[in-house]
Order: sequence, then C-alpha cells, then structure tokens
Amino acid sequence: MKVSFSQPIIFIFFLLQSLIVNAQLVNVESQRIQSDSVRFVGLLDASYAYQKNNTDNLSIFSLNLTSQLKLKSLKDYFLFIANTDYSSANNQQLSNSVMIHFRYSRRLTKFIKLESFIQHQKNIPLGIISRDLTGVGTRTKILTINSSKIYFGSLYMLELLKTIDTYNSNQINHRLATYLSFSIKFPKDLGEFNSVTYYQPKINSFSNYRISTQDVINLKLTKKLLFTFNFYYSYDAIAPEGVSKINFNYSNGLKIVI
Repeated sequence: MKVSFSQPIIFIFFLLQSLIVNAQLVNVESQRIQSDSVRFVGLLDASYAYQKNNTDNLSIFSLNLTSQLKLKSLKDYFLFIANTDYSSANNQQLSNSVMIHFRYSRRLTKFIKLESFIQHQKNIPLGIISRDLTGVGTRTKILTINSSKIYFGSLYMLELLKTIDTYNSNQINHRLATYLSFSIKFPKDLGEFNSVTYYQPKINSFSNYRISTQDVINLKLTKKLLFTFNFYYSYDAIAPEGVSKINFNYSNGLKIVI
C-alpha cells in the first residue's frame, strides 16, 4: 500500500503559517513599537523551512521588518513595515503575499496625532494582484488607566486596486478607515491583552466595506517565558471573484524573552 504524505504536509503548512501569522496580516496597529523615549527601534525576523517526504515537497519563506524612528523632539516619528511570505507544496503555490507600509506621525497635542501613510500590498490567495493606498487622518488617545490605553483612529484613503476578478479587476476607491485599539495590562505584571478592529467603507457606497479584528494575549509563565494566543478575523463585503468573504486565523505558542 502506498502511503501519501500530502495531508501531513498540508497540515504542517497551516501549522507553520499560524506561527508566522503576522506576515500575512496587514495590521499596522499591531506592529507599532511601544517606545515612548527611545528614538530608534528596529526588528527583523526571517525564516525558511523545507521538508521532503518521499515525492512530496514543502517550502515556506517568511521575512518581516519593522523599524521606527523618532526625531529629537519626540513629536515626529516614522514607521516602516515590510512583510513577505511565499510557500508551495509539490510545486503548487499555496501562499504569496507582500506588504510594504510607510507612515509619518506628528504629535499635535498630548492626545492627538496627525498621520499620513502610503502602502503597497499583494496577496494572491485573497485575490489581490496589487493594492496601493495613500491616506491621511488623526489618531486620538481616548483613555489611559495605569498602563492600559485606548486609541481611536480616523483616516481618508485613496485605494488603487487590481484583483483577479475578471469583471471588476481595476478599481479606484475612496474609503474611510477607522479603527479602535486598546491594550490592557493584567494585574501583578502577569501579561497583557491587545486588540484592534478596523472598519473601511467605500465613501460613495457604504455597502462596500471591510471589517477586520486582531486579538493578542500574552501571559507570563516565568520571567523569560510567555504563552501567546493570536486571533485574526476579516470580512470583505465585496470580495474578488472566487475568494471567500470571511477569512480567519489563530495561533498559540510560547515566546522566550531574551
């Protein structure tokens, strides 16, 4: 009897994808670096995995770069994010996405920041050949209690979208982009909970909208060891042809603090 390894390979693929879920998500809020006084911070992680079982092959590549620069006055800061991942099984493409994001923020008051950004995105599994964005708006700190914070953002976006949908493949859209973000520190420094929800309706057609949310829990098991849980959900009311309106992903694991 011939044993097929295709199902285990697909299972391993989705397991690894859940471990590198941030490479798939276009969630700028979750990648902001909390450094109120540090002027420059940079994070880089890259991974490549290859597995061969008999005639079955699995290949996964992921690269994530985040850097933040604050000027001397700490009123202006620049945020740069770049994510890419590619995976295949038996020469069949399973994922292929790229996201490049640049954002400038200017602190106007203690609670309000002015923000502008540009972004390029590709995500073939979600039917996006290219999605170019430019936007401007404000980010407001609504509430601060001890180390817990709530933010609200409201921006205007110009979207140039090219999809696999043969009937509506090239679009120029004007959208609103609002989000609510909050972080809660657990008592006795046991960990934290972070959540952000986005709502992006088309200005002249509110039935054309996107909603996404991401929740992250970090629980401190020891001084250097954390348990993490990450959940992501998105809904696109007008998804490209052949692409599901609903997508979600979750992962859990351990994180070592060095």
